[in-house]
Amino acid sequence: MRDHSISNFRLLAIFLVTFAHNPFAMMSHDFGTALPYAAPHPLFSYISFVLFDGFSRISSPFLGYLSGYFVSSKLRERSYFEIVARRFKSLYLPVVFWSTVTFAVMLIHGFATSDQRYLHQLFADTGLDKFFGIEEAPLNYPTHYLVSLFKCVLVSPILLYVWQRYGRGTFLILIGLISVSLVGTDLNHDNPGLNLGGGSILPRADMFLFFSLGFLSHSSWNLSIGDALERIRVRGLVPILLLTVAFLIGTFHWRWLLRMSGDFSVWTGFSTLLLVRISGSLLILSLLPYFRLLAREGWYTSDRLAFNLFCTHSISFTLLKVAVRWNPTGFLGMFCFFAAPIFATFVAAAVCLAERYTAQFSSRPSFGPESI
Repeated sequence: MRDHSISNFRLLAIFLVTFAHNPFAMMSHDFGTALPYAAPHPLFSYISFVLFDGFSRISSPFLGYLSGYFVSSKLRERSYFEIVARRFKSLYLPVVFWSTVTFAVMLIHGFATSDQRYLHQLFADTGLDKFFGIEEAPLNYPTHYLVSLFKCVLVSPILLYVWQRYGRGTFLILIGLISVSLVGTDLNHDNPGLNLGGGSILPRADMFLFFSLGFLSHSSWNLSIGDALERIRVRGLVPILLLTVAFLIGTFHWRWLLRMSGDFSVWTGFSTLLLVRISGSLLILSLLPYFRLLAREGWYTSDRLAFNLFCTHSISFTLLKVAVRWNPTGFLGMFCFFAAPIFATFVAAAVCLAERYTAQFSSRPSFGPESI
């Protein structure tokens, strides 16, 4: 049976990821290249920073784990080629569609403002792969998550074979080595392991890691997703406090480490970011009992809303940047920082209503939210 509490978690993870692309984020906590606590700053600067560089980073563990878990369960019921076909429709086609919409929005903006330099740069920088995202980030940047997930789906039979043939220990060693190798191929990137610098068809290192862990969890436990998350949920005040300390320390240091020169600092920065992703995810997962209670009472969100928010929030932020040409500070800056994700959520809800309206005139289902 469907666990509607997971729908609430999915929306929360995606709402938090919007802060990583928030157009008002950097102006609210411009710490430069120094450590954020090197000088005193307003409380709001630290709040926006923790959301921007902390909780926004939990999306890849949560969405990767869910996708791996569901693919493993589907392999018990459907053939590999059927799963790939379904995931191609639900994971990959939205990348192409929403990148095309992003290009159209940017094109309209260029013509509306008669900005010839902007239009020239748009056409010069927008190659074919900006729509397909095979070797670099799509024009709709956040959807590179979906491309990486689809690449993980393609190798899922190999994961199943390794687990069945060699067991859990070998499986964990193998995905650990592969994840480290994926980071090593992309050390020079601002955020190593994303493989978005162009010329690489490899998936994100962290996405592969968490997808594989989700795949292994279902293969080993064969539980419902809610019960599986309940099994890994951290309990007790002391462990949660320790997770909070680890999360905050990691949040304030990972980007600073990645800015340093030398492979050792880059590997340390990536490991610190991985700590942020895992500890932040476990902190959010402590809300599971409350989300399950809300779901039982009928308070749960739509998977379609979460999916549309994921695919459209960068477009919403592009529209905001066009409409707001000034840099708000003080209370107004704080208001804009929190209002931007809310605005993006309303846009996603409007897309849901439009889809529901057009569905009345078409028998074809739209590419759907099972992707994330």
